[in-house]
Amino acid sequence: MNQHHGTSPDLPDLLEAIGASAEEEAGFSTLSDDAMIASVRRRATALRVRRARTRSIAAVATVATVAAVGVGITQYAGRLTAEPAVPASPAPETPATFPACGTSVSGAAWGDLHLAAATGASRSNAIPEMVIVNDTDEDLVIGSTGWVSYALVRDGVVIGTTTQTPTPFREDVVGARTTSEPLSPTTPTMCDGSDAPEGEPYEVYAYLDAETAAWSQETWTSSQKGWGTGTPVRLWSAPVTVLSPTTGATAGTTFACDVAPAAVEQGFGFTGPDELGMVVDKDDVAKGVWSTTVSITNASDVDYLANVGAVRGVLVKDGRVVGKPLDLAADDVDEQVDLVEIPSEGSADRPALVPVMACADGERLASGTYELWGAVDLVLKEGQSQDAAWAPDSNVPVTVVDKIADVVLD
Repeated sequence: MNQHHGTSPDLPDLLEAIGASAEEEAGFSTLSDDAMIASVRRRATALRVRRARTRSIAAVATVATVAAVGVGITQYAGRLTAEPAVPASPAPETPATFPACGTSVSGAAWGDLHLAAATGASRSNAIPEMVIVNDTDEDLVIGSTGWVSYALVRDGVVIGTTTQTPTPFREDVVGARTTSEPLSPTTPTMCDGSDAPEGEPYEVYAYLDAETAAWSQETWTSSQKGWGTGTPVRLWSAPVTVLSPTTGATAGTTFACDVAPAAVEQGFGFTGPDELGMVVDKDDVAKGVWSTTVSITNASDVDYLANVGAVRGVLVKDGRVVGKPLDLAADDVDEQVDLVEIPSEGSADRPALVPVMACADGERLASGTYELWGAVDLVLKEGQSQDAAWAPDSNVPVTVVDKIADVVLD
């Protein structure tokens, strides 16, 4: 049986080493056989060492590659099998604070540095222009946008507010105990989407976000760079009363026979002179219209100028109008309109015209006690003080309706 021997693992190395030795030693014929064999063996050994090193490096690289791939596969598989992420709970809503719509007035601090209505400044959109008032003993540099925001408040609740404010940078140097130049007014938006407040008067709170610093040449120069150079502060005004123009009935159309009168005060009212409590002789009344004098009262802390006509009076019994309402043409009565000052917490006297003819039959009313009610149209002008009130323009029509007094017809 023929015996087969596998190729020695050293044979390729020996053959390669012999070839290399033959090329190198070709020029040296004096080399002995023993020297030639020794040279071949040295070269074969060196070659085996290099090849072993190469195989070790390749093996290490292969293991590292396999390990990395294995880790990647494991991570990918983990992602495929992981539980889906649970959505985070929504953050609780932060309660709205003044001056947001629907909130109550709070925190509107009014200190030595504050806002106030500008005396003699122009008005727009029922909102007074404001100035910065420095009631301290220190000259101040005040940086702001220069645009004032507003909160409109009725019965202590915000009904309108500024929603957009331009963002330029403006500076005012406001000396001790002085005021700035007028700031620019923004236009508030009504919370209910209406164009403007209607009905009873409302209050306006003005505010301005600003930065302040004591004035010096250094702070004045450095603060020209804009925000971030002073102490942040929100400046507030005291509330300013604003009147809503009366819509609907005027003094001439307020009263109707057999209808209960309804008061529309808007901060105004009536008082009668002493004789209103006395007996009125209905037979002495000319043309069936009694002429007397009443006072229009102003309960606010605001001074007003107003174009005012005569007070139109009616007589009321058991809660219903029983005396004919005044008809200027039919009753042949002239109504004089005058420019009248109605001071804060004061009054102005005006003539009152009161028919004493019955609604039912046009005859003189029967003797007895009646309630005297009055209605008057005021066209308000700009106020005469820094805290004056405004409405959409400088001629604001307001109708005042109120009970004046009890009277006795003889």
